[in-house]
Amino acid sequence: MLLWTAAAAPPLLKAAPKAPQSKVTLDVKDADVRDVLQSLKAQCAVKNMIIDKEVPASSATFYLRDVPCETAFTVVFHTFSLAAAPIENSVLRVSPSR
Repeated sequence: MLLWTAAAAPPLLKAAPKAPQSKVTLDVKDADVRDVLQSLKAQCAVKNMIIDKEVPASSATFYLRDVPCETAFTVVFHTFSLAAAPIENSVLRVSPSR
C-alpha cells in the first residue's frame, strides 16, 4: 500500500486536472483539520477525498499565499500528523500517520 506523508506529494495530487503550478491560499485561524482539508481539496482539484474517522479533531492557524498545492498539502499533513493513500484511481484516503 502506498502511503503519502509530509515527505512527498500525494499521488492523486500529481495527476490532478489542474496544471502542476496550481496555487493555493489558506488564511485561517484555529481552523479545524477537516475544514482545512476540504479547502485544499477544492483549491487543488482533488475530486474525491475520504477523511478517516480516526483523524483526531484538532485545529491550527495557517497563512499560506499562492503556494503550490504540493507544498500546502505537505505543510498541512505535517502539522496535523496525517498520511494519505490512494484508493483506486481517483480517491484519496486521509488518515493519521503511523
